[in-house]
Amino acid sequence: MRKKQVFFWIFCLSALATFFAIACIHVRVLPPLICAENIWDVEVSRKVEKDPSFQETLFYQRVVAKKAPYPSFQSKLVARYTPPKPGKGQGHVFLGIRGEEPLSLSSTKPLYLAYEPYSSGEMPKLYFAEKSDFSLEPVRCEPGLLVLQPRWKPKRLSFDPAEERLWTLRFEPLPETALLQAEPCFAYLAKAQYLGEDLFVEKAYSQKVYWVRTSLGTCLPLRVGDCCVHDGSVWKANSFADEELDQPLFRVQKADDTTLVCEAWNCSGEKYALISLKRQASIPCTFSGNSLEIHSLKTPKTLAFSLENSPLLMRPGQWAAKIGGSWQRVESEAELQRLLTECPTFFFEKLCKREGKKWFCGKLYSPFRIACLPVEEEWIYVKNGPPSHLSTKSKTRSPP
Repeated sequence: MRKKQVFFWIFCLSALATFFAIACIHVRVLPPLICAENIWDVEVSRKVEKDPSFQETLFYQRVVAKKAPYPSFQSKLVARYTPPKPGKGQGHVFLGIRGEEPLSLSSTKPLYLAYEPYSSGEMPKLYFAEKSDFSLEPVRCEPGLLVLQPRWKPKRLSFDPAEERLWTLRFEPLPETALLQAEPCFAYLAKAQYLGEDLFVEKAYSQKVYWVRTSLGTCLPLRVGDCCVHDGSVWKANSFADEELDQPLFRVQKADDTTLVCEAWNCSGEKYALISLKRQASIPCTFSGNSLEIHSLKTPKTLAFSLENSPLLMRPGQWAAKIGGSWQRVESEAELQRLLTECPTFFFEKLCKREGKKWFCGKLYSPFRIACLPVEEEWIYVKNGPPSHLSTKSKTRSPP
C-alpha cells in the first residue's frame, strides 16, 4: 500500500513539473537557454566565432527564424521617385529590393514581401508576393523621403513594438548607366553637345538662351524650363501638340557657363533621369585693326565700310554673316537664325560720339554667338582727302 502511494506522488509531481515547464516556456520566465529562440542564438554565436563572415548572414537567419523581417530589413529596400512628366499629371513612386526591378507603389494598396528558405550558411532570397505575412503600407511622401508602415499578420508571441515603427526611405536616383541602356531616347540625349549661352540674346533682351546640338545634328536654342519631345527621329523644341506628350520628353532644369542639366522622361513617364551635358570648348573670335575700313556715310543712318575686304552698306541694328569666305548683309530674321549656327556673324551696333569724336561700334560673334569680340573704331578725318579716304583707329576689346 505504501509503495503504491509513493508511485502516485511521483506521477503527480512529474505531471505538475511538465505542466509548469510548458507554461514557463510560453511566458518566457525560464532561463534563457531553455527558449528555442535563444538556443538558435547560441548556435549562431558559435558559428560566428568559427567564421566571422557568417555575421553578414545573421540578419537573414533571423528573418527565417522569426518568420518575419526584422526592422533592419529596410536597408535592403530602395525607393525611387519619378517627378510628374509635363502634361501627365502625377508622379510615380517605386519600391524595390536592391539589385532588382522596383514595383510601382500605390497610395492605397500594400506590397507583400516573402522569402525562400535558406540553405546552411546562405542568405534567403527576398521577393514580392501576392500575399504573405509581411506587408508594407505607404503612409506619405515627403521631400526626398518615402514613409512606410510595416505590418505582420498575425503578430508573433515574441512581437517587439519597435518592429512596427514607421520606416523612412530616402529616394535614390537610378544609375545613369542603367537608364541609358534601358531607354534609347536617354542615350540620344546624353550624346548631345552643350555649346554655350547666346551672348547677343542675353545682352539685347536680358534673357538666357543656351544652344544644344543633338546627336543627329539638330541645333536647339533653349531656355530653362523649355521642353523638347522626340518624335522617333529628331528632338522638337517647344512646338508640339498635346498627343506628342506621349513621346520621350526632356526639360531643361538648369544651366550655367559649364553645365546644362536636363530632366528626361520615357514614353510612359515612369522612367526619369537627370542628364548633365558638359559645355564643349568654343573657338574664340579674332579680329585685327586692318580688317575694318570705314568709307563714308551714304545717309545719316547708312554707313559704307569694308569688313575683311568685303564691301558692306549697313544701318545700325543690321547683321552680316561670313559666307564662303566673304561677308554679306543678312536680309531677314529667318536667314539670320539659319546662318548664325553655321558661320561667324557681325552686328552693327551703333554710331556715336565720345568727347567730340566719332566712333563706330559693332560686335563680332562666333557661330551660335557663344563667343563675342566688341569692335570699336574711331574715325579720323584726313585733311584735303576725299570722304572715301577717311581712316580709322582700331580699338578692340577682349571677349567678356
